[in-house]
Amino acid sequence: MSKTEAKRLLTRFLDEQWFYDNEGMISLSPRSFLELEQYLSQCYDSFITVCSMCSNTVFQGQVCLNCSARVHYHCAKTYFKTKKTNLKCLTCHQEFPNTNESNGTVQLSPSTSQLEANVTRKKKRTR
Repeated sequence: MSKTEAKRLLTRFLDEQWFYDNEGMISLSPRSFLELEQYLSQCYDSFITVCSMCSNTVFQGQVCLNCSARVHYHCAKTYFKTKKTNLKCLTCHQEFPNTNESNGTVQLSPSTSQLEANVTRKKKRTR
């Protein structure tokens, strides 16, 4: 494959949202993770983490600093909105980091917020 063909293919994968480009850093997109979840779980099980709340695969999320448990950002937001006090990790039951106990919100890093804002779904093409 020539360099030009490789660039064209990469552009196509980016356009079809198989890959995600974050300031020049190319990674698999949420679409790729969803499509490849079973394969990744079988081949890379030791690298796959599940959400402490919903038990689905989590690649990015809120991390407990005490036990390294992960929770999807949307699961953490839901959990912390319903709990007014005792914001604790569901795994180790220690205080969960990066929460605002006054209103139960999760503090997200700016890069994660940008990533969530930039990921959009395209309509499927009809043939």
